[in-house]
Amino acid sequence: MKNSLMYLVMIALLLGFMTSCSSEKDEPAPVLESIAVDNVTSLTEAGEMSVTFTPKPAGAVISAANTDAKGFEVAKIEQTGNKQCQVTLKVTDFAYVKSGETIRLTLSQADGVSASANVAVEDPFSIEGRYGLAYPQSFTLYDKESKQTIGLPVIATAEEISDLAEIASMQFVTVSNVISNGWTSDLFELKAMTDEVGCFLVGTQEAIDKICEQKIPTSLRSFGITLTAKNGRKTTIDLESYVCPPETTFENEALTATTTELSSAGFKKQGVLDASLSMRRIGFLEPLDNADPDASKFYQEMMYILDSNGQEVDNPMLISDINITTFELDYILSGSANDYITPGTYYNVYHYVLNWDFRGKTYPRIAANINYEVSVK
Repeated sequence: MKNSLMYLVMIALLLGFMTSCSSEKDEPAPVLESIAVDNVTSLTEAGEMSVTFTPKPAGAVISAANTDAKGFEVAKIEQTGNKQCQVTLKVTDFAYVKSGETIRLTLSQADGVSASANVAVEDPFSIEGRYGLAYPQSFTLYDKESKQTIGLPVIATAEEISDLAEIASMQFVTVSNVISNGWTSDLFELKAMTDEVGCFLVGTQEAIDKICEQKIPTSLRSFGITLTAKNGRKTTIDLESYVCPPETTFENEALTATTTELSSAGFKKQGVLDASLSMRRIGFLEPLDNADPDASKFYQEMMYILDSNGQEVDNPMLISDINITTFELDYILSGSANDYITPGTYYNVYHYVLNWDFRGKTYPRIAANINYEVSVK
Protein backbone atom coordinates (compact mmCIF):
# COMPACT_ATOMS: atom_id res chain seq x y z
CA MET A 1 0.00 0.00 0.00
CA LYS A 2 2.85 2.36 0.90
CA ASN A 3 4.58 1.56 -2.41
CA SER A 4 1.41 2.39 -4.38
CA LEU A 5 0.98 5.68 -2.56
CA MET A 6 4.62 6.58 -3.15
CA TYR A 7 4.20 5.84 -6.89
CA LEU A 8 1.17 8.12 -7.17
CA VAL A 9 3.02 10.96 -5.46
CA MET A 10 5.93 10.65 -7.90
CA ILE A 11 3.59 10.74 -10.89
CA ALA A 12 1.97 13.91 -9.56
CA LEU A 13 5.33 15.56 -9.08
CA LEU A 14 6.43 14.68 -12.63
CA LEU A 15 3.24 16.06 -14.12
CA GLY A 16 3.76 19.28 -12.22
CA PHE A 17 7.15 19.78 -13.88
CA MET A 18 5.99 19.09 -17.47
CA THR A 19 5.82 22.31 -19.51
CA SER A 20 5.06 23.52 -23.02
CA CYS A 21 4.65 26.87 -24.86
CA SER A 22 1.80 27.58 -22.39
CA SER A 23 0.81 28.43 -18.83
CA GLU A 24 1.97 26.12 -16.04
CA LYS A 25 -1.47 26.30 -14.40
CA ASP A 26 -3.93 23.44 -14.66
CA GLU A 27 -6.71 25.71 -15.82
CA PRO A 28 -7.62 25.76 -19.55
CA ALA A 29 -5.16 27.71 -21.67
CA PRO A 30 -6.46 31.04 -22.96
CA VAL A 31 -7.34 31.49 -26.60
CA LEU A 32 -4.45 32.81 -28.69
CA GLU A 33 -4.98 36.39 -29.80
CA SER A 34 -1.63 37.44 -31.22
CA ILE A 35 2.09 36.82 -31.09
CA ALA A 36 4.84 39.28 -30.30
CA VAL A 37 8.11 38.67 -32.12
CA ASP A 38 10.96 39.26 -29.66
CA ASN A 39 14.01 38.32 -31.73
CA VAL A 40 14.91 37.10 -35.21
CA THR A 41 18.35 35.78 -36.05
CA SER A 42 20.04 36.14 -39.41
CA LEU A 43 20.31 33.12 -41.67
CA THR A 44 23.25 30.87 -41.00
CA GLU A 45 25.37 29.72 -43.92
CA ALA A 46 23.48 26.42 -43.75
CA GLY A 47 20.22 28.32 -44.21
CA GLU A 48 18.64 28.30 -40.74
CA MET A 49 17.14 31.13 -38.70
CA SER A 50 15.24 31.26 -35.42
CA VAL A 51 12.30 33.39 -34.34
CA THR A 52 11.70 33.95 -30.62
CA PHE A 53 8.19 35.07 -29.73
CA THR A 54 5.76 35.51 -26.86
CA PRO A 55 2.16 34.30 -27.25
CA LYS A 56 -0.54 36.73 -26.16
CA PRO A 57 -2.28 36.39 -23.85
CA ALA A 58 0.34 34.75 -21.68
CA GLY A 59 -0.21 31.04 -21.30
CA ALA A 60 -1.71 30.47 -24.74
CA VAL A 61 -0.74 26.99 -25.95
CA ILE A 62 1.10 26.85 -29.31
CA SER A 63 1.04 23.41 -30.89
CA ALA A 64 2.18 24.11 -34.47
CA ALA A 65 3.94 26.63 -36.64
CA ASN A 66 4.06 27.06 -40.41
CA THR A 67 4.87 29.56 -43.12
CA ASP A 68 3.45 29.96 -46.61
CA ALA A 69 6.70 31.56 -47.83
CA LYS A 70 8.18 29.62 -50.71
CA GLY A 71 11.62 28.22 -50.03
CA PHE A 72 11.13 27.92 -46.25
CA GLU A 73 9.89 25.23 -43.87
CA VAL A 74 9.50 25.00 -40.09
CA ALA A 75 12.19 22.71 -38.71
CA LYS A 76 11.07 22.76 -35.07
CA ILE A 77 9.21 24.68 -32.36
CA GLU A 78 10.27 24.65 -28.69
CA GLN A 79 9.91 26.48 -25.39
CA THR A 80 12.82 28.71 -24.37
CA GLY A 81 11.65 29.82 -20.93
CA ASN A 82 10.17 33.07 -19.58
CA LYS A 83 6.92 32.15 -21.39
CA GLN A 84 8.66 32.43 -24.74
CA CYS A 85 8.82 29.95 -27.59
CA GLN A 86 11.22 29.63 -30.50
CA VAL A 87 10.58 28.52 -34.08
CA THR A 88 13.46 27.38 -36.25
CA LEU A 89 13.00 27.98 -39.97
CA LYS A 90 15.08 26.22 -42.60
CA VAL A 91 15.59 27.16 -46.23
CA THR A 92 14.53 24.47 -48.67
CA ASP A 93 15.26 26.41 -51.86
CA PHE A 94 17.52 29.46 -51.96
CA ALA A 95 15.98 30.49 -55.28
CA TYR A 96 13.10 32.01 -53.28
CA VAL A 97 15.22 33.67 -50.60
CA LYS A 98 15.93 37.39 -50.84
CA SER A 99 17.73 39.19 -48.06
CA GLY A 100 15.63 42.03 -46.67
CA GLU A 101 12.30 40.46 -47.60
CA THR A 102 9.49 39.80 -45.13
CA ILE A 103 7.84 36.40 -44.75
CA ARG A 104 4.75 35.41 -42.79
CA LEU A 105 4.90 33.04 -39.82
CA THR A 106 1.68 31.51 -38.48
CA LEU A 107 1.35 29.87 -35.04
CA SER A 108 -1.61 27.68 -34.18
CA GLN A 109 -3.32 26.12 -31.19
CA ALA A 110 -4.52 22.53 -31.30
CA ASP A 111 -8.11 23.65 -31.96
CA GLY A 112 -7.05 25.58 -35.06
CA VAL A 113 -6.99 29.07 -33.58
CA SER A 114 -3.99 30.85 -35.10
CA ALA A 115 -2.16 34.15 -35.22
CA SER A 116 0.42 35.44 -37.69
CA ALA A 117 3.35 37.83 -37.66
CA ASN A 118 5.72 39.21 -40.27
CA VAL A 119 9.35 38.19 -39.96
CA ALA A 120 12.24 39.93 -41.73
CA VAL A 121 14.81 37.72 -43.42
CA GLU A 122 18.41 38.87 -43.31
CA ASP A 123 20.96 36.77 -45.16
CA PRO A 124 24.58 37.85 -44.62
CA PHE A 125 25.65 35.18 -47.12
CA SER A 126 23.42 36.46 -49.95
CA ILE A 127 25.05 36.86 -53.38
CA GLU A 128 22.45 39.35 -54.64
CA GLY A 129 24.22 42.23 -56.36
CA ARG A 130 27.64 40.60 -56.20
CA TYR A 131 27.66 39.31 -59.76
CA GLY A 132 26.84 40.47 -63.25
CA LEU A 133 26.76 38.95 -66.73
CA ALA A 134 28.65 39.96 -69.86
CA TYR A 135 27.35 38.94 -73.29
CA PRO A 136 26.78 40.46 -76.74
CA GLN A 137 23.49 42.25 -77.37
CA SER A 138 22.52 39.86 -80.19
CA PHE A 139 23.65 36.65 -81.83
CA THR A 140 22.87 34.30 -84.70
CA LEU A 141 21.54 30.87 -83.77
CA TYR A 142 23.01 29.12 -86.79
CA ASP A 143 25.58 29.85 -89.52
CA LYS A 144 24.26 28.48 -92.82
CA GLU A 145 27.66 28.74 -94.51
CA SER A 146 29.68 26.80 -91.94
CA LYS A 147 26.66 24.72 -90.87
CA GLN A 148 27.63 25.44 -87.25
CA THR A 149 25.38 26.30 -84.33
CA ILE A 150 26.36 29.52 -82.58
CA GLY A 151 25.85 29.82 -78.82
CA LEU A 152 25.42 33.10 -76.98
CA PRO A 153 28.50 33.49 -74.75
CA VAL A 154 27.38 34.45 -71.22
CA ILE A 155 30.22 35.19 -68.79
CA ALA A 156 29.94 35.91 -65.06
CA THR A 157 31.55 39.08 -63.77
CA ALA A 158 32.32 40.43 -60.29
CA GLU A 159 34.10 43.39 -58.75
CA GLU A 160 36.40 40.93 -57.02
CA ILE A 161 37.61 38.36 -59.55
CA SER A 162 38.22 35.90 -56.70
CA ASP A 163 34.46 35.85 -56.03
CA LEU A 164 33.94 34.04 -59.33
CA ALA A 165 35.41 30.90 -57.78
CA GLU A 166 32.36 30.74 -55.48
CA ILE A 167 29.96 30.13 -58.38
CA ALA A 168 29.03 26.45 -58.58
CA SER A 169 26.59 26.43 -61.49
CA MET A 170 24.57 28.44 -64.01
CA GLN A 171 21.01 27.72 -65.13
CA PHE A 172 18.81 29.15 -67.91
CA VAL A 173 15.40 30.04 -66.44
CA THR A 174 12.15 31.79 -67.32
CA VAL A 175 11.74 35.11 -65.47
CA SER A 176 8.54 36.45 -67.04
CA ASN A 177 5.11 35.09 -67.82
CA VAL A 178 5.15 37.09 -71.05
CA ILE A 179 6.52 34.68 -73.66
CA SER A 180 7.76 36.38 -76.84
CA ASN A 181 6.53 34.69 -80.04
CA GLY A 182 6.09 31.37 -78.25
CA TRP A 183 9.74 31.02 -77.21
CA THR A 184 10.21 28.82 -74.13
CA SER A 185 13.26 27.85 -72.08
CA ASP A 186 13.25 24.27 -73.36
CA LEU A 187 14.25 25.56 -76.81
CA PHE A 188 17.74 26.18 -75.41
CA GLU A 189 20.44 24.39 -73.50
CA LEU A 190 23.51 25.60 -71.62
CA LYS A 191 26.99 24.35 -72.40
CA ALA A 192 29.67 25.19 -69.84
CA MET A 193 32.80 27.08 -70.81
CA THR A 194 36.12 25.48 -69.98
CA ASP A 195 38.25 28.61 -69.60
CA GLU A 196 35.77 31.06 -68.04
CA VAL A 197 33.07 31.09 -65.39
CA GLY A 198 30.39 31.15 -68.02
CA CYS A 199 28.34 29.18 -70.50
CA PHE A 200 27.04 29.15 -74.05
CA LEU A 201 23.29 29.48 -74.60
CA VAL A 202 22.74 27.12 -77.53
CA GLY A 203 19.53 26.75 -79.50
CA THR A 204 18.10 23.31 -80.15
CA GLN A 205 17.19 22.25 -83.67
CA GLU A 206 13.62 23.25 -82.87
CA ALA A 207 14.84 26.75 -81.99
CA ILE A 208 16.85 26.97 -85.23
CA ASP A 209 13.83 25.91 -87.28
CA LYS A 210 11.66 28.39 -85.40
CA ILE A 211 13.93 31.40 -85.98
CA CYS A 212 14.35 30.50 -89.65
CA GLU A 213 10.58 30.39 -90.09
CA GLN A 214 10.06 33.52 -88.01
CA LYS A 215 12.73 35.46 -89.98
CA ILE A 216 12.96 38.30 -87.44
CA PRO A 217 14.89 38.62 -84.16
CA THR A 218 13.27 37.70 -80.88
CA SER A 219 14.10 39.10 -77.44
CA LEU A 220 15.42 36.96 -74.59
CA ARG A 221 13.97 39.32 -71.96
CA SER A 222 11.58 36.61 -70.80
CA PHE A 223 14.58 34.62 -69.61
CA GLY A 224 17.54 34.92 -67.27
CA ILE A 225 20.55 33.11 -65.88
CA THR A 226 20.51 31.84 -62.30
CA LEU A 227 23.92 31.76 -60.63
CA THR A 228 24.23 29.32 -57.73
CA ALA A 229 27.06 29.74 -55.22
CA LYS A 230 28.77 26.87 -53.44
CA ASN A 231 26.82 27.70 -50.26
CA GLY A 232 23.53 27.29 -52.14
CA ARG A 233 22.71 30.97 -52.51
CA LYS A 234 21.20 32.01 -55.83
CA THR A 235 20.78 35.15 -57.86
CA THR A 236 18.98 35.49 -61.18
CA ILE A 237 20.06 38.06 -63.75
CA ASP A 238 17.79 38.89 -66.69
CA LEU A 239 19.06 38.54 -70.24
CA GLU A 240 18.64 41.39 -72.71
CA SER A 241 20.04 39.87 -75.87
CA TYR A 242 18.31 39.04 -79.16
CA VAL A 243 18.19 35.74 -81.03
CA CYS A 244 18.57 36.41 -84.77
CA PRO A 245 17.92 34.39 -87.94
CA PRO A 246 20.79 33.22 -90.17
CA GLU A 247 19.54 35.06 -93.26
CA THR A 248 17.20 37.72 -94.58
CA THR A 249 16.24 39.10 -97.98
CA PHE A 250 16.83 42.68 -99.12
CA GLU A 251 14.35 44.04 -101.66
CA ASN A 252 14.46 47.40 -103.41
CA GLU A 253 13.10 48.46 -106.80
CA ALA A 254 16.47 50.04 -107.60
CA LEU A 255 17.91 46.54 -108.03
CA THR A 256 16.10 46.03 -111.32
CA ALA A 257 17.49 45.73 -114.87
CA THR A 258 16.46 44.40 -118.27
CA THR A 259 18.02 41.49 -120.14
CA THR A 260 19.31 43.95 -122.73
CA GLU A 261 21.06 46.07 -120.11
CA LEU A 262 22.67 43.10 -118.42
CA SER A 263 23.89 41.76 -121.78
CA SER A 264 25.77 44.99 -122.44
CA ALA A 265 29.40 45.24 -121.29
CA GLY A 266 29.04 48.98 -120.77
CA PHE A 267 25.97 48.81 -118.57
CA LYS A 268 26.42 50.02 -115.00
CA LYS A 269 23.78 50.99 -112.49
CA GLN A 270 24.90 52.20 -109.09
CA GLY A 271 23.70 54.06 -106.04
CA VAL A 272 23.30 54.07 -102.27
CA LEU A 273 20.43 52.32 -100.48
CA ASP A 274 19.33 52.06 -96.86
CA ALA A 275 19.98 48.49 -95.67
CA SER A 276 19.36 49.11 -91.96
CA LEU A 277 16.26 46.89 -91.75
CA SER A 278 18.10 43.90 -93.17
CA MET A 279 21.14 44.51 -90.98
CA ARG A 280 19.03 44.69 -87.83
CA ARG A 281 17.23 41.49 -88.72
CA ILE A 282 20.48 39.52 -88.73
CA GLY A 283 21.69 41.01 -85.45
CA PHE A 284 23.39 44.33 -86.22
CA LEU A 285 21.03 46.26 -83.99
CA GLU A 286 22.74 49.63 -84.28
CA PRO A 287 25.41 51.04 -86.64
CA LEU A 288 28.91 50.90 -85.19
CA ASP A 289 30.71 54.12 -84.48
CA ASN A 290 34.01 54.67 -86.26
CA ALA A 291 35.72 54.68 -82.88
CA ASP A 292 34.19 51.32 -81.94
CA PRO A 293 36.90 48.65 -82.08
CA ASP A 294 34.32 46.16 -83.37
CA ALA A 295 33.98 48.20 -86.59
CA SER A 296 37.41 47.00 -87.71
CA LYS A 297 36.42 43.38 -87.09
CA PHE A 298 33.37 43.47 -89.34
CA TYR A 299 33.67 41.07 -92.29
CA GLN A 300 31.57 40.76 -95.47
CA GLU A 301 31.95 38.50 -98.46
CA MET A 302 30.07 37.75 -101.69
CA MET A 303 29.24 34.03 -101.60
CA TYR A 304 27.21 33.08 -104.71
CA ILE A 305 24.20 33.99 -106.86
CA LEU A 306 20.99 31.95 -106.81
CA ASP A 307 18.04 31.86 -109.15
CA SER A 308 14.46 31.68 -107.89
CA ASN A 309 14.79 27.89 -107.62
CA GLY A 310 17.82 28.13 -105.37
CA GLN A 311 20.28 27.03 -108.07
CA GLU A 312 23.65 28.78 -108.40
CA VAL A 313 24.16 30.91 -111.53
CA ASP A 314 26.86 33.28 -112.83
CA ASN A 315 24.75 36.37 -113.53
CA PRO A 316 23.45 38.99 -112.89
CA MET A 317 26.39 40.42 -110.99
CA LEU A 318 25.75 42.78 -108.09
CA ILE A 319 28.73 44.30 -106.34
CA SER A 320 27.72 45.67 -102.96
CA ASP A 321 29.41 47.03 -99.88
CA ILE A 322 27.75 47.76 -96.52
CA ASN A 323 29.02 50.71 -94.52
CA ILE A 324 28.85 49.32 -90.97
CA THR A 325 28.82 52.82 -89.46
CA THR A 326 25.73 53.95 -91.42
CA PHE A 327 24.10 50.74 -92.72
CA GLU A 328 24.19 52.26 -96.22
CA LEU A 329 24.56 49.89 -99.15
CA ASP A 330 26.81 51.03 -101.98
CA TYR A 331 25.88 48.90 -104.97
CA ILE A 332 26.89 48.45 -108.60
CA LEU A 333 24.76 46.39 -110.98
CA SER A 334 26.74 45.70 -114.16
CA GLY A 335 26.32 43.88 -117.45
CA SER A 336 28.40 41.38 -119.40
CA ALA A 337 28.72 41.37 -123.22
CA ASN A 338 27.29 38.47 -125.18
CA ASP A 339 25.68 36.98 -122.07
CA TYR A 340 21.95 36.40 -122.32
CA ILE A 341 20.25 36.64 -118.92
CA THR A 342 16.97 34.83 -118.51
CA PRO A 343 14.25 37.09 -117.08
CA GLY A 344 13.42 36.27 -113.48
CA THR A 345 14.41 36.87 -109.89
CA TYR A 346 17.96 36.37 -108.66
CA TYR A 347 19.61 36.57 -105.28
CA ASN A 348 23.12 37.81 -104.67
CA VAL A 349 24.10 36.17 -101.36
CA TYR A 350 26.46 38.11 -99.08
CA HIS A 351 27.84 36.74 -95.82
CA TYR A 352 28.36 39.04 -92.82
CA VAL A 353 30.42 38.20 -89.75
CA LEU A 354 31.04 40.03 -86.48
CA ASN A 355 32.62 38.28 -83.49
CA TRP A 356 32.62 39.33 -79.83
CA ASP A 357 35.75 39.90 -77.76
CA PHE A 358 35.87 39.70 -73.98
CA ARG A 359 38.84 39.41 -71.63
CA GLY A 360 41.16 38.84 -74.53
CA LYS A 361 39.16 35.98 -76.05
CA THR A 362 37.10 35.98 -79.25
CA TYR A 363 33.68 34.32 -79.49
CA PRO A 364 31.47 33.70 -82.56
CA ARG A 365 28.48 36.02 -82.50
CA ILE A 366 26.93 37.02 -85.83
CA ALA A 367 27.38 34.97 -89.00
CA ALA A 368 24.46 35.54 -91.34
CA ASN A 369 23.49 36.14 -94.97
CA ILE A 370 21.65 38.91 -96.75
CA ASN A 371 20.13 37.81 -100.03
CA TYR A 372 19.99 40.85 -102.32
CA GLU A 373 17.07 40.35 -104.69
CA VAL A 374 17.73 41.43 -108.30
CA SER A 375 14.79 41.54 -110.70
CA VAL A 376 15.57 40.94 -114.42
CA LYS A 377 12.87 41.92 -116.92
